[in-house]
Amino acid sequence: MSLYAKYEFTGNLNDTSGNGRNLTNYTSQPYVPGVIAFPYTFGIEDETNSAANFTGGVDYYGGTKAQCTNNGLFNVGTGNFSISVWMKYDGAYRTQTPVWKIYGGGFQIWVQNTGTMALRLRRSGVADCYAPTGLIGDGEWHMYTWSMDRANTKWDYYLDLNKTVNQADITYTDGTPGLFGPTLDLSNSAYFMLGAEASELWPPASPPNDGELVKYFFGGMDNLNFYDSTLTQTDVNDLYFQIALRSKIWHGATF
Repeated sequence: MSLYAKYEFTGNLNDTSGNGRNLTNYTSQPYVPGVIAFPYTFGIEDETNSAANFTGGVDYYGGTKAQCTNNGLFNVGTGNFSISVWMKYDGAYRTQTPVWKIYGGGFQIWVQNTGTMALRLRRSGVADCYAPTGLIGDGEWHMYTWSMDRANTKWDYYLDLNKTVNQADITYTDGTPGLFGPTLDLSNSAYFMLGAEASELWPPASPPNDGELVKYFFGGMDNLNFYDSTLTQTDVNDLYFQIALRSKIWHGATF
């Protein structure tokens, strides 16, 4: 597997993969070590005990958010890519966006109003498809993983260690097949963002301001890994146990 960017949120927003794709803090407090303003401790309980705290927003304003200041990055184009991230959701069912890069086409991690965590793909701004993994609002940390395999025209989705779906193709909301081969180009001019999404009423020529943001995320995020390759079940197991064993986190899994 080829690591494109990694964010461990250990007191900063640096890319710890060594690739230099650091994020910029667009709020006063996107990460807090230890106990923060929720009735539980954010941060996988490892040696760092820290994570990103996203406090949401009210009427489009005041939410925590972080961005990559180069909108040419995280353009996966027609290649494979995978996202693996630990998240803890506040339990309220509302539409929210932990990870976003959409303008015309693109991708985002999306909490639907049912509480289901999903990866959303958009093709040329006219149709969406959704790759759900399961409910997140149980007050616990879980690892969510999505992996695209264009050679076999399929997606794999994992909740913790469990592959919840092995889907050969997803149908877009307009009935068009997802076409996970080289025809689906996910590149766009949007800024890669954590904690909110920008309304497409504003062209993303520069990092959007508060008035252009919607669907703020309420919850915690840790150990965000972005790959420009496909992940296997073995890769997912390794990622999970890197955190779970030292954090005393265990969720039942089948192999």
